[in-house]
This record gives sequence, C-alpha cells and structure tokens, in this order.
Amino acid sequence: MTRLKMNDPSHFDEIRMMVAAERARSLSKREWQFRLRGLGLGIDGQNITALYHGKPICTLPAELCE
Repeated sequence: MTRLKMNDPSHFDEIRMMVAAERARSLSKREWQFRLRGLGLGIDGQNITALYHGKPICTLPAELCE
C-alpha cells in the first residue's frame, strides 16, 4: 500500500474507499474501528479523523454512517 497525504483533497476518495473496504472485511463495527486504528484513522460522528492529530480528514460515506 502506498502512503497517502491525508490532508490532500485529491486523496479523499481513496481514503473513503479504503475505509469502506475495511468495513466490508470486518465482522462488527468494533472490529472495523480497531482495523482503522491500525491504519492511523478513526471515526468521529460522520468524519474520518487522523489519530495522530485528531483533526477531521474527510466525511464518512453515507452508507457507513450508523
């Protein structure tokens, strides 16, 4: 996997696709969040955040909002 610049708007779609792919591989919401933490990402409401600085990166796809 290549390293993405999290704050670069051109990568937002790739980040959303990666988050959706991790959700598809996970059996539960808790496992999904654990897998995202391994990638340095987190979910805060409807935002995908970077764990290192806690700032929102982009919005979560609507189908993944629960």
